[in-house]
Amino acid sequence: FAQRPFVRLRMIVAGLLTNPIVTVMRMTFATLLTAVLLTGCGTICNQMSPMNSGRRYGGVSQDIETARAGGGAAYMLLLDVPISAVTDTLLLPFDQP
Repeated sequence: FAQRPFVRLRMIVAGLLTNPIVTVMRMTFATLLTAVLLTGCGTICNQMSPMNSGRRYGGVSQDIETARAGGGAAYMLLLDVPISAVTDTLLLPFDQP
């Protein structure tokens, strides 16, 4: 009797994995999750790199330069520009002139 809920759960999970609508939803979720995890990437790279430290709004300019160069995820970098702008503004007092 105790194993019945697990059998039922396995049947539900198997149905979800083969459903095309759920597959599209999972792909959309994975894309959005990747976009969220990559946000602020230009600012983080700018702050961590000794060559770029002190560069005002370096995260925004780095995102734009990489997108112009035709990086593989150029559209993701363009989504990152507003978030990098806010983050760069918050970190502006810590940037060296």
